Amino acid sequence: MRDFWQPGMVVGLVMPHDVLSGEGVIVGQLFGVATTDGKTGQTVECLIEGVVALPRTPGGAWAAGAKVSWDATAKVVALTGDLTIGLTTTATISTDTTPVQVKLIPSIVLPAGP
Repeated sequence: MRDFWQPGMVVGLVMPHDVLSGEGVIVGQLFGVATTDGKTGQTVECLIEGVVALPRTPGGAWAAGAKVSWDATAKVVALTGDLTIGLTTTATISTDTTPVQVKLIPSIVLPAGP
């Protein structure tokens, strides 16, 4: 097929602010995880589909399959935030400080919020 562009799990996005490799970033209605460091205005390859381990709101306890958002100010996964990003793949307890595993789902599919 001549109009196929790419699989789309990783796409180049122009950074709205400086970003570090592994950090989440919102560009319009897309959430991605930067694969390299990048400066404002640079195009950085970002993972927009798959399962990633991301920092989470301290004290958060969620069941597997919980709908989660990205808090762009705190740069953490939260139950509510700036943009719904996906679903947890594992349960977390409030005393756990490890990152949460999230199955990224393109945000246009999910409404914002819990």
